[in-house]
Amino acid sequence: MDSATVTSVTTIDPAEARHFGAMAAEWWDPKGSSAMLHRLNPVRLRYLRTQIDAHWHGDETSFTPLAGKRALDVGCGAGLLCEPLARLGADVTGLDAAAENIAAAQAHAALSGLTIDYRTGSVEDLRDGTFDLVTSLEVIEHVTDPAGFVAGLARALAPGGVLVLSTPNRTALSRLALITLAEGTGT
Repeated sequence: MDSATVTSVTTIDPAEARHFGAMAAEWWDPKGSSAMLHRLNPVRLRYLRTQIDAHWHGDETSFTPLAGKRALDVGCGAGLLCEPLARLGADVTGLDAAAENIAAAQAHAALSGLTIDYRTGSVEDLRDGTFDLVTSLEVIEHVTDPAGFVAGLARALAPGGVLVLSTPNRTALSRLALITLAEGTGT
């Protein structure tokens, strides 16, 4: 092996990618395995909108506050956040470890008439510049190296950009409710 060989480092947990990829067909079903995410999404979107308007001194009445901005959603699943970001005017890239999720995301975006750059892979492999908005919601608890994952998110963030990272509360009850029940059964 010569010194020019590059070794790809990833924080993707293959078992987690398989688990979520197996649910790809149900991502857009509000009563399916992603039901909890469907219920959380309106709250998340209000929070994101508030942060976007505050950070970029936007007009809260604008329908496209992200016009001219690049957005990256890491761990995008089938695009539950990517699509609203695109509707808010962003040039969106959705990144997920499971090819099945990316296929579901592409199909849904096409049906919705949205242009979103969906890719299978890890944030560590992303090499095409930086993004004004980087989101990763309920993903960090599924990676092999949380610190490395956050470093990858930070590398993808443009100077002056916004990074939004969320994870469930780390209590036993929260883990049972959100990870075991919600992700396992779709409640």
